[in-house]
Amino acid sequence: MSLAHRHGKAGQFGKSESQRRLMRVITILALWAVFTGDGFGYFAGRMEALVGWVSLALALTGIAVGERMLSPVLDKMTKERIRYLRGGQVEALVAWLLEDLGDEWHVFNGVMIRDHLDIDHVLLGPGGLYSISTKSCRGLLSRGAEGRVLLNLRPTQIVAEAQDHAMQLKARMEGLMVNGVPWVQPVLAVPFAWVDVPGGRDKVWILHQENLLDAFEKLPRKLSKDELAHLLRVMKTIADEGKNLYRPPTAATRKL
Repeated sequence: MSLAHRHGKAGQFGKSESQRRLMRVITILALWAVFTGDGFGYFAGRMEALVGWVSLALALTGIAVGERMLSPVLDKMTKERIRYLRGGQVEALVAWLLEDLGDEWHVFNGVMIRDHLDIDHVLLGPGGLYSISTKSCRGLLSRGAEGRVLLNLRPTQIVAEAQDHAMQLKARMEGLMVNGVPWVQPVLAVPFAWVDVPGGRDKVWILHQENLLDAFEKLPRKLSKDELAHLLRVMKTIADEGKNLYRPPTAATRKL
């Protein structure tokens, strides 16, 4: 069986953000070690005087207070790092599943739209164009009394984020194509969640492991081969430009 064409590695944005937070933690700990080491070294040479003992007591108090202040910061960075690592692993899983769609499909992973914002996957094939936001959340996704999607019975922004990513991709394509931009369907992929959202395909498709491929394999052809080839060139341009710091297009008449 032929596999879908893969463009870019999945989960690289999460990996880089995780490394950034790790380096911040290491830097903070290194500076703290230098500060405390220099402080103890300074007072150790002055222990024969009373002022040395008093100063040492003040230094130890300052260290204890500093530890209390740093601990929440380090905890937050550590949790963020774990969240990005977990997100990257789930993105890799979804990318691997999507490759089974066949060689008429193209999977673009980690498409940068602007600095510190990427679309986890952009799926392009005969069945249309899809912006896929992947989340590692666990638990139940359900629809509340007012129609809002809930995660474990609490309001969540992940559906709105998936829709926003699709709108941003469409705007980016409009800057390159000017006209003829197809509908970009927003998709929320939650492989490890239980989805109980009746009518969830009206605006944002919410899919998990078991129905991810079925949702795309059963689609009728929406794009001709020429349309698909044209959109593929556009997406390759967006993916290539996204490797650098994102800059809005300067010429509204630019076409491919």
